[in-house]
Amino acid sequence: MRPRELARICDRILETKKFRDYPGAKNGLQVGHGRAVKKIGWAVDADVASIRRAGKQKVDFLVVHHGIFWGDSALDRKIRARRIREAKRLGVAVYSSHLPLDAHPEIGNSTGLLRAFGLANAKRRPFGKAMGREIGWKVEGGTLTRSVLINGVGWALLIPVLAMVYVWCQHRGYRLAPMRASPEELDRRLLPFLRVVSLGLIVLILLPMAVTRAVPLVGGGQGTDVRYEMLSSGTARPLYHFATGLVPVVSAALLVSILRRWRSFPFHDLALLLGMAALQVLSGNRLPLAIAMFIGATLLTLEFRLPRWIFPPLYVGFLGLFMFLGGFSSLMRTERDRLKEGDPFLASLSEVYMGNNVIDLRDGAWVMGHWDFQPLLGQTYLGGLTAMAPSALFPKKHDWHLGLTAVRMVGMDPATHFGLRITFFGEAFLNFGWAGVLRKATPIS
Repeated sequence: MRPRELARICDRILETKKFRDYPGAKNGLQVGHGRAVKKIGWAVDADVASIRRAGKQKVDFLVVHHGIFWGDSALDRKIRARRIREAKRLGVAVYSSHLPLDAHPEIGNSTGLLRAFGLANAKRRPFGKAMGREIGWKVEGGTLTRSVLINGVGWALLIPVLAMVYVWCQHRGYRLAPMRASPEELDRRLLPFLRVVSLGLIVLILLPMAVTRAVPLVGGGQGTDVRYEMLSSGTARPLYHFATGLVPVVSAALLVSILRRWRSFPFHDLALLLGMAALQVLSGNRLPLAIAMFIGATLLTLEFRLPRWIFPPLYVGFLGLFMFLGGFSSLMRTERDRLKEGDPFLASLSEVYMGNNVIDLRDGAWVMGHWDFQPLLGQTYLGGLTAMAPSALFPKKHDWHLGLTAVRMVGMDPATHFGLRITFFGEAFLNFGWAGVLRKATPIS
């Protein structure tokens, strides 16, 4: 069957001719060829990265949600011409279905999301309208609601409890005990240790990249995440994870020490700090740096007396910067062409929300939809406690890992996925139900 014949079948199933789409958007076959179709692929966007990946995997008919044709500005025409040229060069026919796919009740993308969330049987109604047609689905109750409720209850309890503890400590006049030595003397004692540990961490972070010759932030960009390749070494992987677990504390301590001695410009210590940060970014794992910044900021509030009003804007600024860098590094690893095709800043922020970043609630809802409601009874907490212990002592620690436990719950292969993210209170619920949520939200009880 040739692309045009297959496209006609798709048009009939999706009722393409009954839809009026947005100005500039075109549904149906957008790029064709004269050969018989042997392999079909699916992608969200008909960008260059998706087309190249289709060509690499010998896909000759690519079905996408967001096609090649959209606007008609000079930039739109330039992007469109490049994508069409690439599809023809690789022999990939491109079929697009935008609003018809949004609206289809059986094979639509929103219906697929409901299945992924475990909400296929939930009561639902159309989400909204686009160009006069009802599209998407809104569910009433279900797993996502439970996931939001669990975290809402947890935070609603935890924040007042922490506030009460703070007020009580203030009322009782509790203060941190004064240091037994001056900061300078403590720095002098601690610095040799920090320097040796920092050098060791640099070696351990660099090790898997050197062994596998895979650098995620440099070697990715074509729809694949090179982190899987980098962590394929059974010897280097646990050492890398051990190092990334220590990076936040060591980096924060070194940062405070540098700021104390900024007048003397401690270049060698600054080089160690920047080296750890740079290698951590190159390895594609930015979370340890975020934790290091939080720890460093906390230590600095103990070191310098700052007005309280400055902390909310500083926190918002840090959060915005980290989110941008998170989306930017994600695109650098997997879809570098998106940074070239439009505004890199907007593309990075879009990746934060639409990509593989802010997904804890989504993953939590997915896992809840497949859970058999048998409590894990602390299994994942035990996995966290033994994470840095040798596998020879705890051979089951891989089975106790929270993210990989969640992957197995939804029926995926833990060998090909880093792990699903469950929220702070979601883990408590999986282990001990509502009792776990209430206990974690009231740590003084």
